[in-house]
Amino acid sequence: MTNSCEEDVAEEHGDESVSEEEDSFFHWEEESTLFSDLMDDNPYESDDGKLGALVDSLRAPFDEQGVQLKKEIAEAFVPTVNHVKARYEELHEQVDVPFGKGLFLFNKACKDMELAALKEQDELKSAHIASQKRIDELFKQLKEEYARRDQLWIDFEQELNELVEPVLETIQETPAKIERTIANFEKQSKTLEEEAKPVLDEKKLKELLKKLG
Repeated sequence: MTNSCEEDVAEEHGDESVSEEEDSFFHWEEESTLFSDLMDDNPYESDDGKLGALVDSLRAPFDEQGVQLKKEIAEAFVPTVNHVKARYEELHEQVDVPFGKGLFLFNKACKDMELAALKEQDELKSAHIASQKRIDELFKQLKEEYARRDQLWIDFEQELNELVEPVLETIQETPAKIERTIANFEKQSKTLEEEAKPVLDEKKLKELLKKLG
């Protein structure tokens, strides 16, 4: 416990010394200050010596910062890797083999069921598409049959009218024809009667003369 406290104190002192060194090397607290130091008073004149000194003064704090970042990465990465390795070793040593096999078989059965369900879904989808196509074809045929039926009915009515209309006209004209026929018969009858009268009178006279003679 004491050693850990001493290490913590040493680390704190080390961090303080590093921060003091960084403060001594990197004495800029704002971007504008660094920018103004990097820039010359006259933008059209350059001082190579001053720029070189600034670059040299920046190299040390950046190197220190790089070392610190590498240290932090190592401190974070190594324990994580060791922890993962330890967990793998625990799994390798403490794992329940029958339970693992059961999980494997269960996973395999689930995948098989999933594949079977997907296959059945694809088959149902294909059957649905085929039945929908068949229904569309049947509806198309039904519409064609309805159109053919309507056309047959129209043709039937047209042919029926062509047959019935002359009969109706004949029936409508029949009474007039009958009346004309009767009138002709009556006229012919009268004519025959008038023509037959002289013949009858002559016959009667001959019979009377025969009786008298």
